[in-house]
Amino acid sequence: MSNLFDAQVIAELKEIMGDDIDFLLETFAADSRVKIKELSVVIEEKNAEDIRRVAHSIKGSSKNVGAKALADLCETLEQQAREGKLEESNELLAQIVDMLELTLKSLSEQF
Repeated sequence: MSNLFDAQVIAELKEIMGDDIDFLLETFAADSRVKIKELSVVIEEKNAEDIRRVAHSIKGSSKNVGAKALADLCETLEQQAREGKLEESNELLAQIVDMLELTLKSLSEQF
């Protein structure tokens, strides 16, 4: 399943959610896109605390659906914001956007 996902989380979701998994993934996709727009704004504002908060939120929802690579990128951004290191924020945002789209495509193919 590659390093994009946590295979155990994906297996548990399939077992627990059954046919309802489509709703979960649609909600994840919509929420993540809204949060990424918010992340873009707070990065532009150079607001470290808000960057940390939004990155943390995306990380949590990503972990819930087994999107390990996306969660890892968000964790990196969250940690850098916590430390006040915002120099790489725009680059990480671009990576997060790309990884979200790759993740959503892969999830839609799996389910």
